[in-house]
Amino acid sequence: MSELDIILLTRALEVSAVGTILLDSDQRVLFWNDWMEKGSRLQADEVVRRPLFDIFPELAGSRIARAVESALNSGLPTMLSHRLTPTPFPLFTASEKSADRPPRMSQMVLIKAIRDAADIRYCLIQIQDITNTVSREMMLRTQAQELQAAKESAQEANKAKSDFLANMSHEIRTPMNAIIGMTHLALKTELNPKQRDYITKVHASAQSLLGIINDILDFSKIEAGKLTMESVPFYLEDVLNNVANLVALRAEEQGLEVNFHVAQGVPLNLIGDPLRLGQILVNLTNNAVKFTKKGNIVVSMRVIRHETTEHRVGLHFTVEDTGIGMSEEQMSRLFTAFTQADSSTTRRFGGTGLGLTISKRLVEMMHGRIWVESAPGVGSTFHFTAILGQKGTDRRRFRLPSRDLVGMRVLVADDNPVSREILQKSFESFSFKVTCVASGEEAVFEMERAIATRHPYRMVYLDWQMGEMDGIRTAREISRRFPQAHIPKIIMVTAYSREDIILAADGAGIDAFLTKPINLSVLFETVLSVLKQDAERHEGGEAREMVVARGRVGESPCSDWRGVRVLLVEDNEINQQVARELLEEEGVAVSIARNGEEALEAVRRDPFDLVLMDVQMPIMDGYAATRAIRAEVRFKGLPIIAMTANAMSGDREKCIQAGMNDHISKPIHPVTMFATMGRHVSSRARLRESAVAGGSVAGSGGRSEAPLPPSVPAREEIDLPERLDGVDMKAGLANLNGNRKLYRKILGDVHARFHDVVHRLRAELDGGDRVEARRLIHTFKGVVGTLGASEAQRLSGQIEEALVDGALERVERLIPVWNPVVERLMGSLAGIAGGRETVVQPVAVETRPLDVEPLRGIFDKLAGLIEEGDSDAQEWATKAGALLAGAPVAGSVARMIAQIDDYEFEMARETLRGIVSELGLQGA
Repeated sequence: MSELDIILLTRALEVSAVGTILLDSDQRVLFWNDWMEKGSRLQADEVVRRPLFDIFPELAGSRIARAVESALNSGLPTMLSHRLTPTPFPLFTASEKSADRPPRMSQMVLIKAIRDAADIRYCLIQIQDITNTVSREMMLRTQAQELQAAKESAQEANKAKSDFLANMSHEIRTPMNAIIGMTHLALKTELNPKQRDYITKVHASAQSLLGIINDILDFSKIEAGKLTMESVPFYLEDVLNNVANLVALRAEEQGLEVNFHVAQGVPLNLIGDPLRLGQILVNLTNNAVKFTKKGNIVVSMRVIRHETTEHRVGLHFTVEDTGIGMSEEQMSRLFTAFTQADSSTTRRFGGTGLGLTISKRLVEMMHGRIWVESAPGVGSTFHFTAILGQKGTDRRRFRLPSRDLVGMRVLVADDNPVSREILQKSFESFSFKVTCVASGEEAVFEMERAIATRHPYRMVYLDWQMGEMDGIRTAREISRRFPQAHIPKIIMVTAYSREDIILAADGAGIDAFLTKPINLSVLFETVLSVLKQDAERHEGGEAREMVVARGRVGESPCSDWRGVRVLLVEDNEINQQVARELLEEEGVAVSIARNGEEALEAVRRDPFDLVLMDVQMPIMDGYAATRAIRAEVRFKGLPIIAMTANAMSGDREKCIQAGMNDHISKPIHPVTMFATMGRHVSSRARLRESAVAGGSVAGSGGRSEAPLPPSVPAREEIDLPERLDGVDMKAGLANLNGNRKLYRKILGDVHARFHDVVHRLRAELDGGDRVEARRLIHTFKGVVGTLGASEAQRLSGQIEEALVDGALERVERLIPVWNPVVERLMGSLAGIAGGRETVVQPVAVETRPLDVEPLRGIFDKLAGLIEEGDSDAQEWATKAGALLAGAPVAGSVARMIAQIDDYEFEMARETLRGIVSELGLQGA
């Protein structure tokens, strides 16, 4: 290498951005560049030819010293960072300095061997200043630690918030339970109009406040990750019924029509969380009602895909309104918590701004998405999808009981085009031929044309409010204009109060009344009912639906609850009173325990059909009490239902884990409470009744003793009196298609509900409440007419007509004539009050071995009837039960009979398969 090259190389090393030291084999310094002079504050002429560790004695024996020896002796390189050696070169940094950091240098050190032309080994040391890098690393580490601490602090704060909300939920809901429960009970007492107005408004306000509380608690549960989705079997129509009942009143008040449209192919039986699905639909439908002044609200659903391998189905729901609509800017913030489309202080529409946020989270938990389409002044359409399980592969089926009904001609008159379209599709799904018109005048003209062409309509479906000629006037015109032979069955429908129509339509020849939104099953039941088809199966189906749906549990004759024994475990006296009175109103026998210890003693002492268990109680809480009860084998099957005001922290899961069967939230909603209880009590009660009918005597623990011999069929004979004063029993039985069992039950229920009707009518008239008086006499007229009490019905109709006309003097003249007729009727019904039939039991004979061969024909017939969903299956199942009384499968047969009675044909089919398999009759 030339001298020039050596000079260039030396200068390059001198100005290098890293410190460079060259040592000979004796570890003396041969080269010390400018960087080292600045870092060590030692000049090159001070250190050259001196041993390195004389210059830095503190490094003797360090990892740097060992690395130098390794490089000179074996040629192995070493890389040392600030993390690998606690004793780096004592150098001063030229990097950014700060007052709180010492100027010592953080270093990256490379030590390696190099050789000259004579192959003599030297040691090269290169040092890099990484002080800034280490400083930033330390800063980032500190920030990470601070962020972690902040995260932990936030999690602790969130947990504290959740725990606070859980505790406050209990504290808030307990007085709310008292307010709602007591006002509910107060509204059932005698009140003057002003008092009723006050209490009604308090009750409505309390329900509104509860809705706000529930929104906030639901949002908090979602934020805390505490809200979970259930996966249970449910019926989609039950969810829609509940939605209808919750939004119908508000829609009626605003003069709106709400319609449901369920597309063909939508499964009837689903698996998922019906409560949360209903919550989404209620939120969206209530919003539609809130922001719509006039027009329609349509709730639609259709299938978007089937996953047959996993039995799942994707559903697309829409809620469409004709309301005020929204701009793009309003839609952009629509699903943000605590935000409304109109956030001004003068906004016209109330709400927490949480409903849509909660709905969005719930939809996402159902593996779907939610979006909106809208334009100002046009209306809005909310869409959401959900993936749900499918129980089986059956679709909605409406099987006509007679081939003669296929293609039946139906005339629909409705001035609302949306309703007409939905109704047409609904009737066509029943296999009917449908013609739609938009007014009463068109309906009369179309009927004339159809009769002239000898293709008359068998059924006319009339909307109540239609232009100049409403539904009632149209019905009267049909009855007046056409001969009796050509008058069709008439069904009246309205979006408003059904009671008002019934009163106004008296004598118009209307066969049935329905309220929008209409459930397809209810419509089907009503059609068959007015056509006198499959009467036993469909009798009163719509009425049962409406009574339960409207929440008027006390108005439905609920004899199934009579004698049911319930232990109420509750420490709060007001809650005790609310729950006890609600239960006792339905005939439930109630015992009270104030804490878990008393509950444990009570169940050990007395038999109960069900336990309602509060969760938070002194001495022993509901969880501990349930675990103690479940620890005893004899209580394994005792239904225990939790009642708690605590809506946070996975209450339902905790209840189930403790051994409870179900969960009711406070404040108590009567319909929900009885529906929940019914899931666990009704089947037990039916099994008991079936056992009695089959000749068994149930002990206090539910064990059957002295079974009837299987060789003797059990005959049930309904014991009816030969005559009843004031009643044409033949006509009454004809009204019920000869169903003696149902007739006897109605006789007893009429006495139970109307034995004091004379005094009640007098009290309503004296109190000046003519509306309630009119409703009472109208209801009474209908039920006594069903019994065949024609005189009581006729006089009741005259009083009702006088009340409608406002002719109070005529009412006062009629009542003295009506009173003795009613009192004589009630006196004759008193002997069979309660509505329970007398069952004539067969005499027991000697037991013979079970002969299953006669069952083959019965099971063949039964399987076909169950497959067709035919209510005649009940009769054949009872025959099988009589032959199998006392057999090992008797319990399964009783369960199948109860399932058929509840129209649970899918479950009945599975139960029948199990019975056939157990009896070895696979060919049946």
